[in-house]
Amino acid sequence: MSMQRLFNSLSRPGARASVLMYHRIHCPEYDPWQLSVSPGNFRDHISHLRSNYNVISVTSLIGQLKTNSLTQNSVCITFDDAYECNFEIAKPILEEFSCPATFFVPSRFINEQKVFWWDALVDLAFTTPVLPAVFKINSPFNFQFQFKEHAVLNAELIEKHRLWRGGEDP
Repeated sequence: MSMQRLFNSLSRPGARASVLMYHRIHCPEYDPWQLSVSPGNFRDHISHLRSNYNVISVTSLIGQLKTNSLTQNSVCITFDDAYECNFEIAKPILEEFSCPATFFVPSRFINEQKVFWWDALVDLAFTTPVLPAVFKINSPFNFQFQFKEHAVLNAELIEKHRLWRGGEDP
């Protein structure tokens, strides 16, 4: 959904709230899952939201819902997965505009040096110069993919990968 359509949908009359969920405020080389928003675009989002909507915390939203006192055009800002860029980039922008936000931290991974599977997959498939002819994941899904002529990265494939989006055929 385009940001303009999103902002238009937030402006409908009546008391209602929307929750905007972000993952990463970053400009990664590859973003096939489209989880990232550039820092400049994020600053523009927050500036627009602060100027045109009632930005509230999730705690405030819950309280208003419990008391049936929802403020018109309310928006909550949330972040999933606790990427480092949320602290380094998003937090100062949120503070600059005095915007509350909620950060959901997957506590299971706090003491582990692991990346999320979707980030590991991007790193493996898009930056590994030579891949095996067959890629298998033994899990409940028993996933298998044959790279064939795509097993060796070249400039053409790197550019093709840069444009690929999750949900499209590989």
